Amino acid sequence: LGAAWWRIHFDIVLPHAKPGIASGATLVFMLCAGALAAPLILGGPKTLWFTPIVYDRFFQAFNWPQGAAYALALLAACMVFVTLVMRLFKQVQEAHRASAKLGLEHQLFDRNLHLCGVIAAVIAQDADGLRERLRHVKAKDDKRLRDDTAQWLGDVARFVPLDWYRQVAQIWKDELNYKPKYFWIAWRAALNGGPQHALEVAKLAAETYKDDRSFADRMLEVLRHSPLLRLPKNKTVKFKNLRPATKALVLSAEALLEDDTPVAFAFGPENGACGERFVAEAAREAFNKNYRQLYVIGFAIQPNAREYIEKCETIQGITAVYVQATPDLLMGDLLKTMQSSQIFSVCGLPEIEVRPEPKKAKPTKKGAADPDLYRVKLLGLDVFDPVKMENEAKKGEDVPAWFLDTDYNGRVFHVCQAFFPKTGAWDSLKRALKGAYEESVWAHLAGTLSEPFALGENAQVAVKVIDERGNELLVVRDVAGAKPAKGKR
Repeated sequence: LGAAWWRIHFDIVLPHAKPGIASGATLVFMLCAGALAAPLILGGPKTLWFTPIVYDRFFQAFNWPQGAAYALALLAACMVFVTLVMRLFKQVQEAHRASAKLGLEHQLFDRNLHLCGVIAAVIAQDADGLRERLRHVKAKDDKRLRDDTAQWLGDVARFVPLDWYRQVAQIWKDELNYKPKYFWIAWRAALNGGPQHALEVAKLAAETYKDDRSFADRMLEVLRHSPLLRLPKNKTVKFKNLRPATKALVLSAEALLEDDTPVAFAFGPENGACGERFVAEAAREAFNKNYRQLYVIGFAIQPNAREYIEKCETIQGITAVYVQATPDLLMGDLLKTMQSSQIFSVCGLPEIEVRPEPKKAKPTKKGAADPDLYRVKLLGLDVFDPVKMENEAKKGEDVPAWFLDTDYNGRVFHVCQAFFPKTGAWDSLKRALKGAYEESVWAHLAGTLSEPFALGENAQVAVKVIDERGNELLVVRDVAGAKPAKGKR
């Protein structure tokens, strides 16, 4: 309406920004007031900070009375600041209600207001206020809100007495009792200078979930529930006498095949991929205990570990098979409606060939030579049959989908080219587009030979294959003697 910028700022912007300013100042102050590592590392002899002074008085000069005096002064300053913030928090709540009436609600505003309330309740030792905030989290059922609440419950631990923090942990158990976040609260408390507070949370979690079965026990129960292992072409392998492995270091279970052949099982990590070292140690132990076969069961596997399994008989003297487990095993309720054939499946190893592309007779630019180009050919998919003890090859044309990363860095797979050989949807797609396109385009998308590409700085390519059961199979190849192209991909 023609007002000056400073009038707009003070009369409109600042009144609505007060809640954010209050919550932000509180959160930053709580971290900075008790910080020790950052001032020690970044500070200097001329820069004095409360926490390094307290640490120096206690552990360097051994002057405990003076250290206690400094610590008391820091505590008093924190209490004064928090008291002022608590008084301001009432104004924040009133501003929130006023903004809600005006239709100015925002998700970020509500989250910051909630976190400010959590911190104020913990510092003021307000059990009822903390319960109200945690009930709010439970009602919202928002993962980010729950994560942030758990984080700040751990971050403010060092500012409150240990006896009260035991009540805080108990209130968390009564109102939310979300198992994964016990570790998050304890870790944040230990990280921010409250090791004893973290220990109390860990003790409560251990007591609460002491009857919970381990990951290996749950996987063994699933195996007993589904003792049939599905292979391609409707073949099956059946296990009997499934039980935990005795006196094992890496192996998780043992069983017998229908012909009484002893086999061993190694369950991969619950959260992560099976690594080469894990597979090697499991194979070594299985061979030493005279098992005939090793079944490595996991939710994912690293490329080098997958290749190690293929060569395991040559390296360790025992046949190994990788079995892909569905991630739904981590969600126990889904197993009630899941067919047993969908739980475990034997995965193959993609077979590829990296071919150099013939160079052109003339350079594209004057004085510049063409970069070395390559193509990748998907030859097929090898699946091990533990019944016949041999590999069965599947042609590349029978693979539902495969993707190519022309500069794989060993961490993140970046799809540079995508192909879908086994699908009957191309004709329907062409009809739906209602246009005329070259047949070579469709043939390329349904092919097994990539387009020419120049290598990146990592000088290695990766191919990810999606089989008929939806399993992701990754193979990596180093291009020996190749000269990577300059520049970023």
